[in-house]
Amino acid sequence: MHLRHHGRCLKHDDPEGVCATWPFYRVLLEGPLHIFAMRFYSYKTGKNLRRFQIGETAATVLLIFAAVALYYFFVSLAGIVYWIVAALLSATIPVWAAYIPHRLAPENPAVRSAGNIAQIWTPVISSFAYHHLNHAFPKVPTALLPILAKTAEATEYKIHVHS
Repeated sequence: MHLRHHGRCLKHDDPEGVCATWPFYRVLLEGPLHIFAMRFYSYKTGKNLRRFQIGETAATVLLIFAAVALYYFFVSLAGIVYWIVAALLSATIPVWAAYIPHRLAPENPAVRSAGNIAQIWTPVISSFAYHHLNHAFPKVPTALLPILAKTAEATEYKIHVHS
């Protein structure tokens, strides 16, 4: 799905990036369900990967049950907290990984601030701060995007920003 997104960014056949074209209220309302839509879409279109997708889904369900069992038997909140955080991040992906990065230009103060934090913090922030470069240079690892930003021209981003 992500390779399709990079090849067909914000086009009619880019189901991953469609959230960037929605009004914000729709991203908030439908966004949490979008991850399931992506799972079904990839299952429908990726016929040669169906066994892997079924195995991945089964493994996820087993891990959730294991976290609940660990809580039940050891009264440890660690597993439950992990899955709550993972669920919240998954439910909000359309906001922070689609809508915001494709709506804000690299010159936006929020993106520039994220770029400053990305220098010292995490590749997730780099992915947000340098999303336009991630599209223009998809083979460059996310962790190296801050270095690329110092040398690359930022003209490519316009095709990846929904206006």
